Amino acid sequence: MLDVNIKDIGDLRDFAAYLMNLGNSMSEEFDRARATMIAVNEGWNDTENRIFMDEFEQSVILINQISEHMQRYSQFITRKCDIIEEYKNTRM
Repeated sequence: MLDVNIKDIGDLRDFAAYLMNLGNSMSEEFDRARATMIAVNEGWNDTENRIFMDEFEQSVILINQISEHMQRYSQFITRKCDIIEEYKNTRM
């Protein structure tokens, strides 16, 4: 027997879609910011700028990891919703 206590599976699916979109948007925006930063900084070569760029690169890596985690969790939630709906439909 499947222990299911979800008020509204539609809300859960909406949340999964939200996480997927958020993860994609974050990754795209920070990749775009990184590309812009590289273009703007081509002629700027001082120590402070290099430090900032290195830190920003590390931040972009972290943002992309968070984005991937959100996308995986979104897929997990979607699979769970599918299983729950299938279970409920077979019990009716």
